[in-house]
Amino acid sequence: MSALLLGASIAYGASPTPQIDQQSDLILKSATDYLTSLQSFSYTAQTFLESVSNDNEKLLFDSKVDISVKRPNKIFAQKTGYEALDFYFNGNKIVGYNATKQKYATADEPGDLDKLVKALSTYQIEAPMSDFITSDPYAILTADIESSRFLGVAMVAGVKCHHLAFRQNNIDWQLWIEASAKPLIKRFMVTSKGLTGSPSYTVTINQWKSNPVLDDAMFEFKAPAASQLVEFADLNKE
Repeated sequence: MSALLLGASIAYGASPTPQIDQQSDLILKSATDYLTSLQSFSYTAQTFLESVSNDNEKLLFDSKVDISVKRPNKIFAQKTGYEALDFYFNGNKIVGYNATKQKYATADEPGDLDKLVKALSTYQIEAPMSDFITSDPYAILTADIESSRFLGVAMVAGVKCHHLAFRQNNIDWQLWIEASAKPLIKRFMVTSKGLTGSPSYTVTINQWKSNPVLDDAMFEFKAPAASQLVEFADLNKE
């Protein structure tokens, strides 16, 4: 589950014990508590993925993602743009579908959303924000925190947000959380400092819907007649 501090200069000193800012911790806890209180939710997100080539050229790829979640065991995600993909999980099977190439892959994975998140890497499915759909995202996000900072109030798409920064395991990540009674995550950014060029992945989230009525049919996949069954690793191959 995805920092550049523009216009700020913040020094993070190495420390043998975590340096946790209480305000940022409380805001993160309120956001994850609110998210786990929802029996269903949906949102639209714009994602920006940086990639660094072998000759050190930094490239940017953007996509749009629509996600619907129904607890305890259903999710549908539709990604358009770079490496477009539809993803289904109905509590029993996971399915990846590439509509452009008319390919799909499927696997039996009975269980809830927590089990799904653990299984994603097995099928080479990258989902940087997958931690947020689990039953305890706060525990996962804070497991290896080295330091945290409250950076103040910022505007994201016209919404006043608390701006938080975290550091852990050679990764810096930031959250922008709506400063309201509904502390929704409005932006997420993670920077992989262990990779050449320290590429970042940024997600800006909008069109949140809390507890929408979601028909179970939307989490079921029916393979089009012309589609081809392949392995997950081959969904985006020519």
